[in-house]
Amino acid sequence: MARVAIPKGHCRFCDAQYGRAAMVKHMTTCKKYVEKVEDGSTDNIVYELLITGGYAGRYWLVVEVLGNETLAGLDSFLRQIWVECCWHMSEFEIGGQSYVSQLSRFSYNDKDMNVSLASVLAPGMTFRYRYDFGDTTELKIEVKSERRGGIGVKGSVPGKNNFGDGVRLLARNEVTEVCEVCGKERPAWIDLDAYYSDVPAFWCRECFVKSLEEEDPDFDPEEDDLEDFIPDTFREFCNSPRMGVCGYEGSSYYGDD
Repeated sequence: MARVAIPKGHCRFCDAQYGRAAMVKHMTTCKKYVEKVEDGSTDNIVYELLITGGYAGRYWLVVEVLGNETLAGLDSFLRQIWVECCWHMSEFEIGGQSYVSQLSRFSYNDKDMNVSLASVLAPGMTFRYRYDFGDTTELKIEVKSERRGGIGVKGSVPGKNNFGDGVRLLARNEVTEVCEVCGKERPAWIDLDAYYSDVPAFWCRECFVKSLEEEDPDFDPEEDDLEDFIPDTFREFCNSPRMGVCGYEGSSYYGDD
């Protein structure tokens, strides 16, 4: 079952649709975005980052971050939008140096994340982020550009929340998966056992309830608790490269679409 296509996404400012590489270029010319950019005469550095799933490149984010934001702040953003499930440790690997979320007696040459992005990043650089050293989710982060100015977080995108003052989401991949039973609705769950087989892996709520009704005439969706019937192999469907891993159940950022 092929699931390799890389979806497009929508610019959060003008709603134009582009692929991930084209979206990076689009942000330099998007008039509605440029209107939100703070005065470039300041000494503040702003980096534009393209973040993709290390082993699941169909998931991507385009973000901008202030140079005086720390790796810890970027770590918090990534946890909220893509990976947080059980407060596992995380790590940035930049130029051969590891920066970890929690130092321990086993850290040896590791450093903590309380360093500014401006002190470790430069345009053209690619580095890695890992969350959870057991069931690891790895991300690839590319520094696509650098400019001077601010990111105008407060009030910049009506109806959307932003992380702190140092990170702003510009675009992300859209959800293209649909329920593999009806072929229409957005999935509610993924069946891990079925993902690489020829039987449906993505299920919407309506199709799952219908299947229960067909299998068990005594099942009553109005009376029975649906949670009691969800198989152990089912996981919440999420727009994230950590979907189906450990206890991950989706974003706490502002929504999962």
